[in-house]
Amino acid sequence: VSILAAKAGQYFLPFKLWKPIHAMVYLVVPVALIHSIVVGRDMRIFPMILGWAVMGISWVVLFGYRLSYVAVRKRQCRWFLESVKEETHDTCTYTFVRHEGPGRFASWLPGQFAIFRYDTGFLGWSEPHPFTLSCAPGGDKICCTVKAVGSFTRNLRNLAPGTPFLCEGPYGIFTPRFKEDAHLICIAGGVGVTPFLSIIRHVAKQSLPVKVTLIWGNKSKNDIIAYEELSQLTKTSSWLTVVHVLSEERVTDDFLKEVSNDGFFWEEGLVRGIIFEKYLTDTHGAQFFLCGPLPMQRFVLEELKRTLKIPPRKVKRELFFF
Repeated sequence: VSILAAKAGQYFLPFKLWKPIHAMVYLVVPVALIHSIVVGRDMRIFPMILGWAVMGISWVVLFGYRLSYVAVRKRQCRWFLESVKEETHDTCTYTFVRHEGPGRFASWLPGQFAIFRYDTGFLGWSEPHPFTLSCAPGGDKICCTVKAVGSFTRNLRNLAPGTPFLCEGPYGIFTPRFKEDAHLICIAGGVGVTPFLSIIRHVAKQSLPVKVTLIWGNKSKNDIIAYEELSQLTKTSSWLTVVHVLSEERVTDDFLKEVSNDGFFWEEGLVRGIIFEKYLTDTHGAQFFLCGPLPMQRFVLEELKRTLKIPPRKVKRELFFF
């Protein structure tokens, strides 16, 4: 049941439903064991006794590990909200600090994520939510850039600096192989750019010999996160190319004149094949990354296959389905 729930969670099962199903496993195993002992006749058969013994011991070990982790989690995963920076009208970057040092986040990789809970006071810790780490690794702080799309993310804006958080991680394998991939092609939709912000900041900080092309779909120019930072990088760095694709704002001559010195390329409509053909003329040795809403990802995969003959299996995807 737990495996099936995990697989379903990758595609359609919401996290709020997946979490209790996953937690039920800790209850189902001992109940089934007791039921078999009380009413089952096959418990007298040696293979069955051995099988249940192995399962019972495994359950005790896993449950004990879970209890020990919860016991030390508050100490090892306790961070504090340091600051809130407004990026756009509905998106903020939250920076966290841990007085004892970064702990488990001392060696996290760009593209990874963490699970965040905040202290609600009387009601204890909030429900967990996963967010990609958007800063560059290597510092004593971590940060995530979050769009306000639900009650949890809207509440974050109202939290005061100093609010305790549980930050568990780092998790995820949506990470480049910087020593092998000479060209990183990053395709993002909206706030799905956050792992790519971490990647770009890491490349800039470490001066890595990697070329990065970011093709990023947003509704309008006002929805673009880290606009000034990316503009400065594109104007001063030959390794970074940024193509903005706006779905609800016209890219007119007047618009292009206004942004002519910002170092970006501009397109309108959807992130589609004609844009790939225009800006991705050399994909030899390139690694494709894709992060954004699921419908957008499906469309992009079809367009990459149709225009550049890139099969979906060659594209690394981050599926943020929570």
